[in-house]
Amino acid sequence: MKVTIATKVEDDNVIITFKDNGIGIDLDKNKDKIFGLYQRFHNYPDSKGLGLYLVKSQVESMNGTISVASTVGKGTTFTITFKYAG
Repeated sequence: MKVTIATKVEDDNVIITFKDNGIGIDLDKNKDKIFGLYQRFHNYPDSKGLGLYLVKSQVESMNGTISVASTVGKGTTFTITFKYAG
């Protein structure tokens, strides 16, 4: 699997993107649950369903936002946006 992390400043925002070419997530079925507590979208035994919930909680506690785009079989992109304080 390949993971790409990128940052940019755009319109007074810092934008951080995390993109992979993994199994993807079916957002038609799971969009409302994606950042929920104990939600898993695959059958990996070590997964606990906490990661995305914790990331969203921390991002929002810093007045940021997080969004997701995904295609099953092609990968997922998470975009985190914060107001630029520089």
